[in-house]
Amino acid sequence: MIRILLPTNRILATTSACGVNPFRMTSGSAVSSTTQYEEAVRLLNTLQSNAATIKKLRGQRDHLQTMNLPQCRKYLESMRITQKELDALNIIHVSGTKGKGSTCAYAEAILRARGFKTGLYTSPHLIHVRERIRINGEPVDEQIFAEEFFHVYDMIKTDHSENMPAYFKFLTLLAFRIFVKEKVEVVILEVGIGGEYDCTNVIEHPKVCGVTTLDYDHISLLGSKLSEIAWHKAGIFKDNVPAVYSPTTVEAENVLLSRASSKNVQISEAPPISDYCFARSISPGISGLHQFPNISLALQLIRHWSEQCQLPILELPSDTPSYRGFPVPEWMCDAIESCRWPGRSQVVRTNRNVTYLLDGAHTPKSMEACAEWAAEEFANLGKKSVKKIALFQCTADRSPSTLINYLKDKF
Repeated sequence: MIRILLPTNRILATTSACGVNPFRMTSGSAVSSTTQYEEAVRLLNTLQSNAATIKKLRGQRDHLQTMNLPQCRKYLESMRITQKELDALNIIHVSGTKGKGSTCAYAEAILRARGFKTGLYTSPHLIHVRERIRINGEPVDEQIFAEEFFHVYDMIKTDHSENMPAYFKFLTLLAFRIFVKEKVEVVILEVGIGGEYDCTNVIEHPKVCGVTTLDYDHISLLGSKLSEIAWHKAGIFKDNVPAVYSPTTVEAENVLLSRASSKNVQISEAPPISDYCFARSISPGISGLHQFPNISLALQLIRHWSEQCQLPILELPSDTPSYRGFPVPEWMCDAIESCRWPGRSQVVRTNRNVTYLLDGAHTPKSMEACAEWAAEEFANLGKKSVKKIALFQCTADRSPSTLINYLKDKF
């Protein structure tokens, strides 16, 4: 039996309330680290906006978007985090519609395999909120999360008690605090929504920027045309910082190129995976043919990052064009195969003859790729008769009838 689960909603951490008086981290405190962490999550969840508030805010999106980054800068000032400290994180900044998380995961796995201390910031999470902030591939532990949460919460509360940052914005600020304190050597930073006005765009000097495959999502905020969506995604481009993008439509590509030109950005398209010369055949840790463009983009980001940091990760001739593939050494192949990203093309087998196919597809292109991946997994079972059950959920301004159509021929 096959069950394919498509969790398109954003799963949030939940925990029981720990009382009306918030616990604080103090020296000699008798409160357990687990209780402190639970209280941190409880306070974090109070920063979420309910559906009615979100609907109201969408009507004020232009004003709110333009105010987002100035507010973030004020919060960073209250936290005593400087741009110099953010620059020292050697950030790889990634926007796009589909494949952002996977691309970031591959880039992180490669750099970690090379021995760098990595920081990874992604969203959403599946089980617990600490998954969004990772050090060397592992979610930050409960004690560090709680300690730094209260540090950030109290500092911001002191200066902005009437205007606390919302859930995602707070987590972004918390991630910066943790990465700075932990002295990571590279941060792979995934955009939340869009790019131009996203709170991750408060950074001013990333080492390289990437744009993954573009598709229709968050249209109430980003627009209903790929050209409009591309404008927002290209908002992360910075003066004289190289950028790479996954193949897209002509109209979207023209916008990416135009925005890059206006900022003196050296931009190139990630080549097809066939352009690379791998040291051996590989089986990527995140399965599905749709992952190869993400792997190519990750490899290009690593190449540009190493050049910007003047680190000899790859031994390439100096005249190798930036838009071409290159030899991928054995250790990189190992890193690509070791990469895991729960909830993306994930297969879970049980001892009850039931196999779960898990994927968070939530755009038309993602659903198409998910359907192809599921069909491949069905074939791999090698069984003539398989009972298939699809569990599908859709939220926000997405159209269930449009998305689920991609599954019709597979069930």
